[in-house]
Parts: sequence; structure tokens; C-alpha cells
Amino acid sequence: MKYIGNFKDWLKPEWVEYVLNNDGNPQPKYEFEENDLMGAIERGDRAEFCEFQQKYEAAGYKHNSLLYYLFDQDNFPFEVPLPPFVNLKEGQGYYWNLFKYHPGNLLPVHSDKATKWENNCERYWMSWLDWQDGHILIYEDKMIAPYKAADAYKFTDPFGTHGAANIGLTPRITFQVTIFDEQH
Repeated sequence: MKYIGNFKDWLKPEWVEYVLNNDGNPQPKYEFEENDLMGAIERGDRAEFCEFQQKYEAAGYKHNSLLYYLFDQDNFPFEVPLPPFVNLKEGQGYYWNLFKYHPGNLLPVHSDKATKWENNCERYWMSWLDWQDGHILIYEDKMIAPYKAADAYKFTDPFGTHGAANIGLTPRITFQVTIFDEQH
């Protein structure tokens, strides 16, 4: 990951306060009962998710630790403009996600798969809180720490291996923006 800079003037305190006081949608969603997991995979229903679930639970992760909370444009009550470090060009689209990890929550090391809407994508990451002991972001072979609220980074490879965890005592809140070439 490449450090871009700090954008504290862009980050609004009311956004941070809202996330600290609310949870978004729990992720990953465990939509399939254990006895139907293989059937869901065979039918292609959220197959990628099911493979994720199987892989990490087979390694010993417990369902309740594989959890974080997601906010996006559909469930966040504020209009969030693109941050100034994102240079959206003509023919590009974007989406953003906001992640909240309570103490004990984690997302194991993984690589996001390219999707049809992420053609020539770029990913950016920003913390919404100052780094605290136990707030973990691993990208490729590096731990990203310490950082300040509104520090922004660009993924050097948008599909690079990464993982996150909160083994601290306070919530961990991060923001990710993905830009991509729109298909015509």
C-alpha cells in the first residue's frame, strides 16, 4: 500500500460519531444453513461466499469472529462525496464501503476477486479513527500501522492479499473506495 496523505478536512465528525453509535449490516451474511451449504455451492448461490465460509471455518475460525459491520451508500444517512484523493475520470464509476470492527472481530487474510464491474479498478483505504493497539491491517507482507484518522492509502495491487482484525479494546472504523472503468 502506498501512503497518499491525510485528509482530515474531508472527514466529518458527525460521520464518525454515527458509525461509533450504530452498526451497519453484519458481514459476512450467513445465508445458508450448514446442512444446505453444499447444495448452495452446487446451485451457484453465492458460491464465492460459501467457499470463503468453508475455507475459514475448516481452518478453525468460529462463525462469531468472522464478523464485521458494513455501511454503504444504501444504509448510511449522510451523503459522502468522493474524497479528494480519488480522481474519477470520464467513463469511470465507483462505490465505497465503510467497515466497523468491534473488539474481537476479524476478516482473515484473503484476496478480493475481480468482478465484472471492477474493470481496471483502483482501491483506496482510509482510517476514520486514529490507530490504537490491536487495530490490524495486513496488506501483502506488511502491517499498516500506526496511522491517524483520515490517513489514506492506495492499494498497489487492488487484488493484493490483505486481512483485518480488531484485537484491541476500541472499535476500528475504515473506509474503502473502489473506482473502475464502466462497461459500455
